[in-house]
Amino acid sequence: MQLKIDRVAGAVTGARVDTETHFAQRLGYFECRAQVPPTQQTDFAFWMTVYPQINNVDGTGHDGAEIDVVESAYTGDVIVPVMHWDGYGVDHKSANGGQLSAPNLHTGFHIFGFESDAGYVKFYYDDVLKWTYTGVGRPLGAQFMILSSEYTPWGSGNINNAVLPYFAYVDYCRAYRRNATTAECENLAASVSAGDNVWQAGTNAWCSNGRYSLATLNAVNDYVQYTVPVTTTGIQKIYLGNLTGPDQGAFQCSVNGAPVGVPFDSYNVGPGDYQNPNIGSYNFATAGNYTFRFTITGKNAASTAYKLRNDVIQIRP
Repeated sequence: MQLKIDRVAGAVTGARVDTETHFAQRLGYFECRAQVPPTQQTDFAFWMTVYPQINNVDGTGHDGAEIDVVESAYTGDVIVPVMHWDGYGVDHKSANGGQLSAPNLHTGFHIFGFESDAGYVKFYYDDVLKWTYTGVGRPLGAQFMILSSEYTPWGSGNINNAVLPYFAYVDYCRAYRRNATTAECENLAASVSAGDNVWQAGTNAWCSNGRYSLATLNAVNDYVQYTVPVTTTGIQKIYLGNLTGPDQGAFQCSVNGAPVGVPFDSYNVGPGDYQNPNIGSYNFATAGNYTFRFTITGKNAASTAYKLRNDVIQIRP
């Protein structure tokens, strides 16, 4: 694919293709192999976003962010990965990895990669990790991919020195999902200890599919458990995506009665956040149904209750 920058009737024009109307993905690994154009206030960009959620203002990028995997707007061999969230007005927020070395950026083809998980995002250049970001600007919902090449007024060089047309050449753009068992807690068969309650219809934009399982538990040793159909076998890592908050408890996970890892505290002052901890590993000898139990071990002294808001269980190597 060629993305052309040229002059048309005295104005500099660019090119863009995106997957907005036909493909978006939540989490995974995304990469593009491309040759960037010369830099005279001109660039090639591989980026991701989601409309209109990018414009929501809630202090985080969980509901939508702009992710600039690469913008080749510098004359040197550097890239600056950037995150934008809370729109583009007075509430706009951003974070970036600074100018990072990108050897031979302006010569030949290179691979620009982005890995997104519930707890982090990572940026790669030619398969080398360049920046890891774990702040509140990370997106949790599906985003679509964009390839563009254009006039960049803030970029290095001078557009008047550009001998147009310039071209960015794209070999491929790909999205990968993890080889994993993914179980949405709100869709699983669930049960709780006597006197407790589980509600399978909680809603929150930060969660996959926008929904979660709310377990209202009352004391230490109370539990919620789910029947999880597991397809990945052998020793696997277990991740739990769950919401934190001021009324949450600490929990211990067990699989078929065997404790896994150590307790995790899901308390967080204020409106909370989203966490996706690796809670431990388990040897799944065969594919089939397994009982995942989350037992209350205590709570932060400031927590007002022992609730758990579980979004998704992921099992992967």
